[in-house]
Amino acid sequence: MVSKESHNVYAHNLKLEPIHISQAESGRKGYLCMGCGKEMQAVKSTKIASYFRHDHNASAGKKNCTYSDESYRHKLAREILQRLKYVKVPAIYKYPTKGIEGN
Repeated sequence: MVSKESHNVYAHNLKLEPIHISQAESGRKGYLCMGCGKEMQAVKSTKIASYFRHDHNASAGKKNCTYSDESYRHKLAREILQRLKYVKVPAIYKYPTKGIEGN
């Protein structure tokens, strides 16, 4: 069984554009790993979370890829923060609201 760390929800499509698993068709449709460029296949399921995985045939005899799409999500978050220039956070109270115990 393959560990979840090797499952990604983003890959490149045939035009080398990022694609989310929710927009992908199941199977080998020319998806590529954002890290190593090897072929990936979309695994779509109603029982478990859908994901992209490296195609076993394309990866045979080659070094395993360690890319995580966490890097891509981090890049997206930085771009959004750069564009918005602010972060909205909830109010913080020094004392608990009346009728509620706690620090």
